[in-house]
Amino acid sequence: MDLFSFACCDNDKEEFQTICKIGTGFTDVVLKELYLSLKSQVIPQPKSYYRYSENLKPDVWFEPTEVWEVKASDLTCSPVYSAATGVVAPDKRKKSEFCGFLRVREEKKPEDATPSEMVDKASSLFIVFYLFGTRLARNKADLIGK
Repeated sequence: MDLFSFACCDNDKEEFQTICKIGTGFTDVVLKELYLSLKSQVIPQPKSYYRYSENLKPDVWFEPTEVWEVKASDLTCSPVYSAATGVVAPDKRKKSEFCGFLRVREEKKPEDATPSEMVDKASSLFIVFYLFGTRLARNKADLIGK
């Protein structure tokens, strides 16, 4: 299964912070469309303002262009994800569990994604996150074109 990694935007720190991975909610048709649109967004390494744990490092990184709406049912503290760092407490971060893909939000820019300070206030709602990268079950060359 392919896992797409997502981030929220911390406007004060000017960085994208990891918040969840999604591998559900995709039909085969939607996955094919997503991969076709993402091929041109692949970058060789993460941007300097991407905050992530080495444990969550994607196989493929993307330009900050895609914003997807996801359904998040649980937001909990996490030692691994980087969302809302310091909002709850100096050493606490948040992650979103049980996320599912809803749709691509073409009208939104990554900076319009749910900000990290709002993540702490959310519990069960529709959240807009920026697409960060992906861990691939399929051949990496299929996406990056090599």
